[in-house]
Amino acid sequence: MKCNEMSSKNPNDLRYSNKELTNNCKRVIIIGIDGGDYELIRKWINEGKLSNLKKIAEKGVFTRLKTTIPPLTGPAWASFLTGMYPGKTNVYDMFYLYWRNGIPTGIKPLTWSNFFKQTFVYLLSIAGKKVVLVNVPLTYPPKRINGIVISGFGTPSEESEYTYPRELKRYLEEKYGYRIEPDPKISPLNKDVYLKHVLDVLKSKNRAVLDLMSRKTWDVFIYVIRETDHVSHFFWKYIDPSHPQHDPSEAKKYGDAIFKVYKEVDEFIGKVMKMMDENTLLFIISDHGFTKEAKRVNFNLFLIMRKYITLKNKWKLRIYNILTQIGLILYTHIIKHFPRLDAIFQMMLSNRKVSTHLMISVDDVDWSNTKCFSLGSKGSFTPIYIVSKNKDAVKKELTRDLHELANGEIKIVKKIYDTDEIYRKGIDYHGPDLWVEFVEGYVNYVVAYPSLAEGHKIITKSPRRSGTHDLDAILLIYDKRGTFKGTKIEDAKIVDLAPTILSIFNLPIPDYMDGKMLLGFGEKLSVDYKKYRVRVELLEKIEGLRRKLKTKSRV
Repeated sequence: MKCNEMSSKNPNDLRYSNKELTNNCKRVIIIGIDGGDYELIRKWINEGKLSNLKKIAEKGVFTRLKTTIPPLTGPAWASFLTGMYPGKTNVYDMFYLYWRNGIPTGIKPLTWSNFFKQTFVYLLSIAGKKVVLVNVPLTYPPKRINGIVISGFGTPSEESEYTYPRELKRYLEEKYGYRIEPDPKISPLNKDVYLKHVLDVLKSKNRAVLDLMSRKTWDVFIYVIRETDHVSHFFWKYIDPSHPQHDPSEAKKYGDAIFKVYKEVDEFIGKVMKMMDENTLLFIISDHGFTKEAKRVNFNLFLIMRKYITLKNKWKLRIYNILTQIGLILYTHIIKHFPRLDAIFQMMLSNRKVSTHLMISVDDVDWSNTKCFSLGSKGSFTPIYIVSKNKDAVKKELTRDLHELANGEIKIVKKIYDTDEIYRKGIDYHGPDLWVEFVEGYVNYVVAYPSLAEGHKIITKSPRRSGTHDLDAILLIYDKRGTFKGTKIEDAKIVDLAPTILSIFNLPIPDYMDGKMLLGFGEKLSVDYKKYRVRVELLEKIEGLRRKLKTKSRV
């Protein structure tokens, strides 16, 4: 498609008459590799194992991309879409925490509705650009845009209406056997079956994406690959000899499990490159990197023992500890001999009624005598919510105690982040007061709300996962002209993508965005979002009237 073919058919269309909304004749493809680790990818590129990524790295940009704190799927992709850090998106996990009188009262899954009108996808769509969005986390429910939406991680189930237009779902499932996520009934402990299933799901999605991409009826195409994240969580110990659970004999069989998925991704990227013309830019990004997970920290149990959390009934903790020890012994022996039962156990524990009775929950807490608690974030970062009125005193006391938290002689807290310092907070901020980062190998383990603590020890062995997220994601930029060969980018951040994409199309960058333009694309046209939103909403109303008139004329 040539540049002059992309102009509006109607020169009087308000969407195209303003200079700020002028197309500068570029098409953009963004491929997200969820959990794409910089060091791992660089290693395989240098070894020549990922030939297409190697070509992109040699003829374009390949650099680290700093992700969000926390480095989790939900917050990172929300920041990618909005150009804002979690302090403004209020996305810290995959759920929204409700409060009443300073006490947590419940959670609700986050949806695209929480931040849709602040995304660059929305702004591009209103500007008349056709956008295809495939499998991006937190894009459920699918919104009506100028293009296509296929929702990703965060969609309630495969039975949900996850596409716009709605009829696209049937086409994808009948022609490609499309699935959003691997089947949760297939346990990763059943390694051979799980790996085959993950690869099958990935291949079917890749075929569907190539089909949609080949139609050329888009200006921006965004596709996120999640299977890289899945296998890294469960097969990391087989590629890391320093992992305490690394078994050389098993590594011979499963040491290439993660690579098999990356190889499939690389081959897909090669097919995309062949479809590109000289007016197309390709961005490849990830939302976080990966590192080993060996020990988990039952953080709320630590807070209970240090009297930061006070329980209504102290005897429940003692009884619970005994029952937990018995339960863990039974679970370990059963799963060892019947790995397929693991998926059933995990589904049972994720049930709110079951977990409330089996674990210490928010209902067991005496909130009037509690200073702080942790909730969510299964990873190397744990959030701390302070419910005491004297927040500064709690921060000081807790920081001192955390630096003493150790596993034998190993101090396990790497860094403590005060969100007043790392976030530019919005006026409706309701997130954590602190983030605690553990040293390599240690992760926070918090069960689903309303549960707060499980286990009888503060530090235990990670029973299922062997890999977790870290802050170093990836960024690659490429075009067929070799425009970016030898270009160096320093200090790139995931929030920089949204303003960069807008600037490529000469669209104004709303002043609420925290990110900056990369490589000096376009001209910076930062505007007051409140004023810009009035213009955008006017364009929306005009577009809505046009649709109604068009429908009536058909009738």
